[in-house]
Amino acid sequence: MKPYYLIVVLILLSSCIKESSTVSYTIFINSTSHNISVHGFKNGIIQSESSFSLNANETKNVFTLDNRGIGNGLTFGGFNQPIDSFIVTFDNIFEIAHYKPTLVGTRPKKYLYTSRRNIYNDSSYVANLIKDEKLMRNWDFKYTIIEQDFLDAH
Repeated sequence: MKPYYLIVVLILLSSCIKESSTVSYTIFINSTSHNISVHGFKNGIIQSESSFSLNANETKNVFTLDNRGIGNGLTFGGFNQPIDSFIVTFDNIFEIAHYKPTLVGTRPKKYLYTSRRNIYNDSSYVANLIKDEKLMRNWDFKYTIIEQDFLDAH
């Protein structure tokens, strides 16, 4: 009877199929001397899972996604399309809104989707393929908040 167990175990082990995946990391860089908070809003309510803060000159991985299959990755903004907008606040005083492609809000200080400064716009990120193997691909996407963002919010 023992040989049958060995055969069953060998069949089960040989039938395991490794699945491919793509892992995306989104890193935000605050290159300013200001403390920053980013809040995602949906229907006027802050979405805590889409919000984070950065101290002056801080770099932080704010989003990691592991998808099945080999692909081109997904940015923080791309993943958060269900969110209505992001509000970036500098030093708890000055704010600028980032609107998704289908929304133009009423805030006077805003980045529309077409802006290369907009968090939703994938062209605002610097993409870097950090691992490319048969069953695994890793991307990092970097978004840098610059002094001009502070000036635009001021």
